[in-house]
Amino acid sequence: MVSLKPERLKRYKDVAMLLVKYGRSDLVKQAGLADELDLDDSENLANLPEAKELATDLERLGPTFIKLGQLLSTRADLLPGPYLEALARLQDQIEPFSYEEVDRIVSSELGVRISKAFGQFDREPLAAARVPVARVPNLTRALETFQKAGFFVLGLDMDGDVELPGLALATEPVVVVVGSEGKGLSRLVRETCDQVVSIPMSSAVESLNAGVAAGVTLYEIARQRAAAR
Repeated sequence: MVSLKPERLKRYKDVAMLLVKYGRSDLVKQAGLADELDLDDSENLANLPEAKELATDLERLGPTFIKLGQLLSTRADLLPGPYLEALARLQDQIEPFSYEEVDRIVSSELGVRISKAFGQFDREPLAAARVPVARVPNLTRALETFQKAGFFVLGLDMDGDVELPGLALATEPVVVVVGSEGKGLSRLVRETCDQVVSIPMSSAVESLNAGVAAGVTLYEIARQRAAAR
């Protein structure tokens, strides 16, 4: 039985209706949602929606479901061809949402208006569906803004002040800064960081590229946060 929180009822119903629409009302019933959400589970399995509708429905439900659709588009062992083709659109052809929505989300998360947090913020979307991107004209000032909003800034460098497994700030709100390939963190950015973190490596490995270092760090932060719950 799912524990229903009143503030999430609409979300639960959206997910349940998606399952019913695509012929899986049995999952809704097993979760105990059918009666709680007063769903009409009368479905016609012979007239299921077209594959492209699933991509549209997942896009409408938001980023988490878009990611689910992206994953499913690679699973030929789970879905037939038409669904794989339809869901592939979610890899790089997502409709952008309005700047007003971006403004609301960023301002809510940082606790300050976008105009105060960033010297420049493009109103036109720049990123693909997978990776939200914001450009700042001055990284040091942007990091100082995050610090004022209550975030700790962590820089990654092989000559760090603390090793990653002993990172006490992992459970706090953090911003992780990854230096450029070869040059690492600039002097001003390093001085702005609350801590500079290194990843312990065996003597056989000289260094990690920026993408791998970021992935290892984010995994360790997620692991420590899960252990602290």
